[in-house]
Amino acid sequence: MKKIRVLFACFVLGMILAGCALFRAELHATTHTVRRGETLGEIAQYYYGVASKVDRIIQANPGIDPDKPLKEGSYLNIPAVSWSE
Repeated sequence: MKKIRVLFACFVLGMILAGCALFRAELHATTHTVRRGETLGEIAQYYYGVASKVDRIIQANPGIDPDKPLKEGSYLNIPAVSWSE
């Protein structure tokens, strides 16, 4: 029974440490290929976890018009950002 408690405690501690590492993770700059019907908000949500960070994508891609639909197959620069921001 004691071994099970020790194993469980190790498991919980490992999960906590893994969660801390993920919280500090950073997204490196990348390129995204637009799929049919995608919006800037959906892309920002995917990469940053919140749709409100579309301004980062717009600034990195001066040729796109946020009021027009994105062209399928086009490439967008996705700037790096720290999750702590």
